[in-house]
Amino acid sequence: MRDPLWLRGKNVLRGWWSAALRWYVRLSGRKVGFVLVYHALAERHGDTARELVAPHGRAHFREQMRHLRRYYEPVRMSQLQAAAGRRRRGQKVPVAVTFDDDLRSHVEIAAPELRAAGVPAAFYLTGRTLDGPDEFWWGPVQRAVDQGLLERDGGGPALTARLGLNWSPQGGEKPLATFARAFESAPPAARDAAVPALIELVGRDGADPGLQAEHVRELASGELEVGFHTRRHDRLDWLEDDEAVRRAVTDGREPLEQAAGAPLLTFSYPHGGVDERSAAAVRDAGYLAGLTSKPWTVRPDSDPALVGRFYPTYGPIVQFGIDVARMALR
Repeated sequence: MRDPLWLRGKNVLRGWWSAALRWYVRLSGRKVGFVLVYHALAERHGDTARELVAPHGRAHFREQMRHLRRYYEPVRMSQLQAAAGRRRRGQKVPVAVTFDDDLRSHVEIAAPELRAAGVPAAFYLTGRTLDGPDEFWWGPVQRAVDQGLLERDGGGPALTARLGLNWSPQGGEKPLATFARAFESAPPAARDAAVPALIELVGRDGADPGLQAEHVRELASGELEVGFHTRRHDRLDWLEDDEAVRRAVTDGREPLEQAAGAPLLTFSYPHGGVDERSAAAVRDAGYLAGLTSKPWTVRPDSDPALVGRFYPTYGPIVQFGIDVARMALR
């Protein structure tokens, strides 16, 4: 069934607006670049209302990569700041595509689509599953939601208390977000105890198998590269011990480099959490860039340890075009 006439007209106007923004950026002399961050991909879009980080659908991702290849200059993350500094009026704005977490869709969907589109990308991994399947907290948390555990037997408050965590909803927050925050904000020792207990309740069916050594090597070939995302995925800005922060940015880096067959040149802060202490640790560890979740563009004078990233829309390609042009104008 065709879209109604009013909607088709609206999309035409949005397409013109996207093109106008894109050419305004292109004709400017702005020395700027930007970074996109994805997590999982799937054959279809996930449900953003019921999933912690819903996957982007393959077809939409393919369209987005083709758009970037046509209208921007996709570059390696390790080369983005230099590319922004070289840019001249009329040249395409450089963009880096990145992925976080050790997800099997990186090799099954992302890598083939990226190579087909001719788009470089960086994958920020922990190495947690190098020797076999393992899980961080968000997998069993999602299965608990899918199985309805937050609505049964006292709901989320009773479940978090059973796991030794705190249930503290914020105004208007959905139960899924509160439950997830209980894990993310818990002290590492409490979280380490809660995750196996939750897995006992929800089982392992549907768990992502992660990436083993052969998958990591595949993601570090050609125009794809691998960066580090810490071994434990703790928020660095919430760690109380300065030495724990310094260890987090390096512990596990060497075995992941061995699996990749290449040095890990750039770093992604877990959950985007960063403070000056963790940024200093990233600089001291010799990384060329540290990636946050702040919506900042990259300029020649940007702090390499505080690189911003943008989350792509789940909407139609015309909205993606508008969004990325606006990113370049920040």
